[in-house]
Amino acid sequence: MITFNEVTWYSKLATIIFFIGVLPSLTFYLGVRYEEVRRISDMQTVQNIPTSASSEKPPIAFIRFSTEGCVEIAREYLAKGVRNERMCALTMSDDRLYTFRYDGETTLEVYKDNALQRTITMPVAPLDPGSITDFMVAADINFDGWKDLGIKSSEGATGNRSYDYYLFNAQTEEFEYSKEFTDTLGFPNAETKEIRSHWNEGCAGGCFSERTYKVENNTPVLILEVEQRLVDVENETFIKITKELKDGVFVTSTSTVTY
Repeated sequence: MITFNEVTWYSKLATIIFFIGVLPSLTFYLGVRYEEVRRISDMQTVQNIPTSASSEKPPIAFIRFSTEGCVEIAREYLAKGVRNERMCALTMSDDRLYTFRYDGETTLEVYKDNALQRTITMPVAPLDPGSITDFMVAADINFDGWKDLGIKSSEGATGNRSYDYYLFNAQTEEFEYSKEFTDTLGFPNAETKEIRSHWNEGCAGGCFSERTYKVENNTPVLILEVEQRLVDVENETFIKITKELKDGVFVTSTSTVTY
């Protein structure tokens, strides 16, 4: 007579659960951790980035490369009452390393080759960086051949976003806030050497405003403005007003758009 071995049955069940459920999860976790460690160890440019002196703040949560060449470090702080801090490190064309530490409020610290160079009190507090992507970007906004720093100041559900721009001054080797470039609400196009902004104003994208700037004497100059407004809801008809700078004078043209 064959007897049922309860111990053997449970042992086999435990083995099956281990190989089907536990082992794959453990392998995935170890793989993710290995990849994180490998990426961090490969980033030699940020090995000596200055950190906050507060002992309440845990280590770096993750490191991410933005599309504009700025190494951005996001730190999730668990301490009560402490907002998120962001850091950004960028290497200039002559291999100088600049690091920026935003404290989550209105203070921006600028480090040159890992030594504190300047502390800036920002004119307006940016967004809470919490889960915002591309909070800091590096881009040559004034097309002078040097990277500048942009800090995101607004972000909407319709895709609208804007940055506060800090321009690199090659003579003083410092980053200086520029209200003129910030007010463009735009982004640089390296190919056309133009700054372009696009602002959605509703109507499922049908209502919008666009502005294009050229940079002259380190100042943005408006050369094209386009606004589209809804004039007939039932027929989904819009009026499009275009103002283009020609020979120093803005020429206005109007057209009707129907979707």
